Amino acid sequence: MQETYDVVVLGSGAAGLTAALAAAVAGGTVAVFEKSDHLGGTTAFSGGGIWIPGNQLAREAGLEDSTERGLEYLTSLSNGMILPELAEALVNGGPLFIDFLHEHTDIRLVLVPGY
Repeated sequence: MQETYDVVVLGSGAAGLTAALAAAVAGGTVAVFEKSDHLGGTTAFSGGGIWIPGNQLAREAGLEDSTERGLEYLTSLSNGMILPELAEALVNGGPLFIDFLHEHTDIRLVLVPGY
């Protein structure tokens, strides 16, 4: 094992592994450390479902959705406590995240009908 890395990721859930992938794609040396005996973090127990408004998969399926509606939804849930810039980063970056996964992995996200 190396002694130094450009990026060290603690945890092997979806966020940690995505961060590790992004760092590796950018040319960094990466190490992922997980405290449990299994990979996946809480994502392994949650079923790995994610919500990304205005995504291309929904559009291709003919579902009406938009980043604006996603922002409205997040704002309605937040009781006035959401940081608008973080909500905007989520809804604007989400579709790019799907493109990134499809470009650099064999992962293919799918829509869950009625969800």
